[in-house]
Amino acid sequence: MTEETQELQPFAATMRRNPVYAGRGELRENLREALRGAAKEIIDDSPYEKGGVSGRAHIANIKKLQERVTEQCGCFLADGKLRFGAAQKYLNVELKRRWRKNKRKHCRPPHCSFDWDVIKRVQHKLGDDVCFKWTECDHPKCYKAWVRALRDSGLLGQEKIADWEDRYWDEEQDRKRQQAEKRKRKQRRR
Repeated sequence: MTEETQELQPFAATMRRNPVYAGRGELRENLREALRGAAKEIIDDSPYEKGGVSGRAHIANIKKLQERVTEQCGCFLADGKLRFGAAQKYLNVELKRRWRKNKRKHCRPPHCSFDWDVIKRVQHKLGDDVCFKWTECDHPKCYKAWVRALRDSGLLGQEKIADWEDRYWDEEQDRKRQQAEKRKRKQRRR
């Protein structure tokens, strides 16, 4: 994967199945640049780069990203704002991308990117008042509940959240590749 393709990963992951725009998507480039610029400002020369950030500070940074992008792009975003769920998705995927690129230079993200695959694994630990769809999450309290549910779920064992998600994601990709290969073999036999 090229460096340019890797840099597009956080944006692609955030936009997938997420009704972000109030109108049509011709302003996609503006949104991508606003997200990239805000994330760069938050991450570069910050505690993320110097050894870590607490969960509380990380949530404040997600909120900061949400507010900056809303300020710049609110006029063409659905409901006039970037949802908290989209902001957490972008920032967490960008941190993971940087971490995976060079694990020594960039610290481990404090959390993982919460999407449907992760949330469904901890859904049984969430209360009725917690949003189950990251694309509809508009408040840090849902995100905090997801983090707490993942920690309480027993899925992590002794792993940090980011390490668990990294392993889980790799395993899911392997499983999906195997399923695709199996379908191809079946089709060839027909």
